[in-house]
Amino acid sequence: MKHCYLKRNLKFFTGCLCAWAMFAPMTAQVLPDGMTRLTPEGLELGSVMSVANPLGPKEHAVRTENFLFFAGKDADHGSELWYTDLTPEGTKLFMDIIPGSESSEPSGLKWVNGKLFFTAETAEYGRELWVSDGTVEGTKMVKDIYPGNIGSQPGNMVILGDKVLFTARDEESEMMPVVDPETPESWIWISDGTEEGTVRIASIPMRSYFEVMGDKAFFAGVDLEHNEELWITDGTPEGTKLLKDINNRPSDDGTFGTGPAGIGALRNINDKMVVFRAETVAEQVGQDYGSEIWYSDGTPEGTKWLGFDFAKGEVGGLPAATEFAYPIAIGDTIYFRAKDGIHGCEPCFWDLTKPIEDGVNPRMIYDINHWGGNVALDSWGSNADFFVYQGYLMIQANGGYYMPEDVNQYASGYSLWLAPTATLDTCIYQRQFWGTEIAAGSLADNCSNFREVSGKLFFKAQDENNNNELWVIDGIENAPVKVVDLPDNGSPTGFYNINNNLYFGSSSTKALYKYDLGGTSAIEDPATVAVKVTVYPNPATERIFITTHQDIKTVQIYDLSGAQVLETAADNIDVSALNGIYFVKIVLADGHQVVEKIVVK
Repeated sequence: MKHCYLKRNLKFFTGCLCAWAMFAPMTAQVLPDGMTRLTPEGLELGSVMSVANPLGPKEHAVRTENFLFFAGKDADHGSELWYTDLTPEGTKLFMDIIPGSESSEPSGLKWVNGKLFFTAETAEYGRELWVSDGTVEGTKMVKDIYPGNIGSQPGNMVILGDKVLFTARDEESEMMPVVDPETPESWIWISDGTEEGTVRIASIPMRSYFEVMGDKAFFAGVDLEHNEELWITDGTPEGTKLLKDINNRPSDDGTFGTGPAGIGALRNINDKMVVFRAETVAEQVGQDYGSEIWYSDGTPEGTKWLGFDFAKGEVGGLPAATEFAYPIAIGDTIYFRAKDGIHGCEPCFWDLTKPIEDGVNPRMIYDINHWGGNVALDSWGSNADFFVYQGYLMIQANGGYYMPEDVNQYASGYSLWLAPTATLDTCIYQRQFWGTEIAAGSLADNCSNFREVSGKLFFKAQDENNNNELWVIDGIENAPVKVVDLPDNGSPTGFYNINNNLYFGSSSTKALYKYDLGGTSAIEDPATVAVKVTVYPNPATERIFITTHQDIKTVQIYDLSGAQVLETAADNIDVSALNGIYFVKIVLADGHQVVEKIVVK
């Protein structure tokens, strides 16, 4: 196969790095121009994602209309809920759920239709589901699902329409589990943020995570008749049901009626279908094929096996397994890793615009790991990541390669490879492509977390052991450059592209950073932001209170004739001398104005 080798002059870049190293302070962290630490010293950024889709990113914060909310920990408050408006001065404690230094450990944050859902733990209720309308007064526990201080331990939280779908434990799921009487289970719940709208919709455990497509969610559910199979829910009890009994071979284990489907790697593809792997048996398709590729449009008749044996042959007398994993759709092409029965786990693709044809579509892109001529070696580990940038598929893989006019085979380690998307017939190692590599020799660079911002490709990688840092490719013709070297193992995670600026967290400094790339500085255009201001109580008798996430410049109160009766800058106002209907005009520090009508009795 013909490779395209690009030569690059790296002397200027190397000289810049050397100069920076000579003059950089040895005792303080120097951030590059445009990079700012948003969280203050002494505040540790925590992860807010609960265990859900393992194929998705592990993020540090959740974006609302006006803020990034995150779990932060400091000496005075423990781990509590914080927010930032993307400025250091606008990074503040939102609510100390457990006053003092004890922690409520907020987790699983989701922003749904103007509501912030998360889980928090208190001594009185244990870990339960909470909701916030963006104000402290509107932040509360949704429901004590497991009464008492045990806690329902909500998990696997995803957005389904204007609600959150999740798993939780209650008294019944602990005392009367479906599968094993000795093993408590979590069952399936949904919530609209109200106590009455938080209900259990299925009394079954699940063996995967929810994968949402449109107004439905797919998951691997378990019941005694069908074992583990593909289920679907629309968020209602009657709409939560077995989609297809894929492995319908009778079981003689004494517990289940049929064998398990072995559902895995569920992924929504362009809201048209969900792909996954499943055990493929003769009772369903006429012959045993082992774990193979399936897809579903959400109907029983539209839930199908790929139609041919992707992983051909046998291993130990059993059908070879595809080990299909990490599927992701980029345009009309699905990229994934799998075994085809000849090669080990290698990068593969499926072109959705072309017919399915054995050996043609889907198929392997290239045998990256053929060290010593052994084509059965795997090139892919579990830390897979795909991304298309300027005509090339970015791949983390472990393989062997040859340089031009060199008979020696070199090892890449788990490092960055590139495949041209126009042909998808070869993979090129970075040293072949740019003439250099991120991690020298066979040391793995462990590239991952690809995110394009303002035309640049950012990702996490290491150029020495245990030193994962932020890197960038500024145009496909340019070799990767390290952006910043944070203390210890910086390990940047949770990349966000907000208005063409990059935001990310660090596992070593436990801080949140902004990298200004010339985009808009605010989360949204200020002219389009609906500012959240609450005036309460209403009706009032003696005092009114005003809550907002910004400083108040002035508060003016007018009667129905338009006459001003009071002006102040306070958020706690004595209205005992008033009686009737009034308009409260609140002017915030950034110039926003909000008018609320109140009744004073």
